[in-house]
Amino acid sequence: MYEVLFDEGNTSEVAKIRLTKGKFKDIIYKYGAVRFLLEDDDDDAILQFDYDIVETPSGLDTNNLSKQDQEDFENTLGDILTELITEAADYNENRTNDTDKSDLQRGLHETSNSVSKD
Repeated sequence: MYEVLFDEGNTSEVAKIRLTKGKFKDIIYKYGAVRFLLEDDDDDAILQFDYDIVETPSGLDTNNLSKQDQEDFENTLGDILTELITEAADYNENRTNDTDKSDLQRGLHETSNSVSKD
């Protein structure tokens, strides 16, 4: 469904994501600010985030998506962000005295220099 891309020379901690399946296949984007907004009447939180589209495949105009496609696209990005946050939290919870960068931070995933999720 997505692949995390790491730029070797990029000093930024922000990785780009490439969608690998579906109607938004090959869009590359990166997340900006991420916020959790608490609901007043219960313990639920809303995940709010900014993103920048870095690259789109030819023939797809992300500036003119239908309302439904825009909603589907942003839901997809939200689902991916939720998964990334959950994986990072699980990883950090299981770390004790290990000061090395995580595999995700180093861009390692088996034999690849990118991280894919199908």
